[in-house]
Amino acid sequence: MIVDEAHHLAKAASGRTLQDQLDHLKYLENRTGVCHVLVGTYEMRRFRTVTPQLAGRSVDVHFRRYDATKKEDREEFRSVLWALQRQLPLEVEPLLVEQHWETLYARSIGCVGLLKLHLIRALALALTENAQTITETHLKATAPPEDRVKEMLNAALAGEEDLTEPDGADERLLELLGLREKATVAPVSSESKQDQPVPASGDRKSGDRNPGRDDIGPGADAEQKDLDAHRERAAG
Repeated sequence: MIVDEAHHLAKAASGRTLQDQLDHLKYLENRTGVCHVLVGTYEMRRFRTVTPQLAGRSVDVHFRRYDATKKEDREEFRSVLWALQRQLPLEVEPLLVEQHWETLYARSIGCVGLLKLHLIRALALALTENAQTITETHLKATAPPEDRVKEMLNAALAGEEDLTEPDGADERLLELLGLREKATVAPVSSESKQDQPVPASGDRKSGDRNPGRDDIGPGADAEQKDLDAHRERAAG
């Protein structure tokens, strides 16, 4: 049984929790022996860890968007676009791959579903104007706004990052299982600090000057003579 838009299960009108909804599906699968496939957006990420039992009995299948920074994905996206442009019912086939693939990729963020919606709107506008083909003007007029595209892209990037397992997972799990020692950070010794503490005024020897800046001017020589006389009396 395939359930489309499955992320709506978390918004049931009865007010049941997400765990209740998924427990019901698990019960139906156990009683009928029918596998359930839930299809939806990245909002389904939290389904994966609702309960430990569901986490162990479910399998994730991630349908990624085409990433044009990768040559293979870029060529596949262009191939899909070429197949779609050949199916458009127009007098003249538009040169979407040759002239506009980057614009269409940017507005669809590499998702074929969003690409098809954009092409359908552009086709409807072209047919309304009795145009022979889809032009750049049609594509710009029917493109989704930039702020909406950014919102979808941010959600896609967050979902991709969440579903990408970082390196070192096995070591972290072994550490939790007690088969690896936890990494500890050695405390920084006070002797390694660059700044040394300034001695208090009571620790200075008799005759030592307080730290400060010497005065500059005619009176500086007189003050120096007084200081020298004081040191001679203190010494003996």
